[in-house]
Amino acid sequence: MARSTPERQSARRTIGTVLCAVLSVGLLWGSAAPASAHDQLVSTEPADGSTVASAPATVVATFSSDLIDLSQDMIVTTPDGTRLTGLDVTVSGRQVSAQLPDGLGAGDYTVAWRVVSSDGHPIEGRYGFTVAGGGPAPTRSASVVATAAPTPVAGAAPSAGPSVPTPIWAAAAAVVVLVIGAMTFVLRRRRD
Repeated sequence: MARSTPERQSARRTIGTVLCAVLSVGLLWGSAAPASAHDQLVSTEPADGSTVASAPATVVATFSSDLIDLSQDMIVTTPDGTRLTGLDVTVSGRQVSAQLPDGLGAGDYTVAWRVVSSDGHPIEGRYGFTVAGGGPAPTRSASVVATAAPTPVAGAAPSAGPSVPTPIWAAAAAVVVLVIGAMTFVLRRRRD
C-alpha cells in the first residue's frame, strides 16, 4: 500500500476546503429560499391603472402560485370613498375574484386584497382602475355592505415579513468562498 505524499495530503486538504466552500454556499443559498417564497401579484382584471368603458361584473387578481383558500378578502372603494365590503370572494387556484354589485358609476376605484400565499403567509396589497362610463353592470347576486367612512388600506407590498434580496445572498456566498480560499492559501504558504 502506497503512503501518502505531502502533495497528496495537500490535494486532499484543498478538495476538503473546496467541498466545505460549496456546502457553505449551498446552505446560504438554501436559507434564502423561504424568505423570498411569498407569492406575487402578477395581473389584475381590470388591469391596474387601466380605464374600462363600464363597471366590471367582477374584479380578479392572479398570483404567481396557487393560493390557500383560508382567509381571503377583497374590498372595493368607489369614487365617492364608499367601501364595498362583504363581497362574494372566491379563490380558484392562482386567482381570487369578487363579484361587484349592480349600478356602479364612473370614476376611480381601488381594490384592496388580502390572501394566504402558497407558503401559508398572508399577503395583501391594492390596485386601481377607472370606469369611464356609468350604468349598471350585468345582473348578479352579491351581498354587499357599503360603509361611507373609508379606512386606510395596506400598500401593495406583501406584509408577511422582510425578505433578503438574492444579490445579498450571492455576495455573502462569494465572501465565504473568498475567505476559505484565502485561509487555504495562507495555510499552504506556512507549511511550505
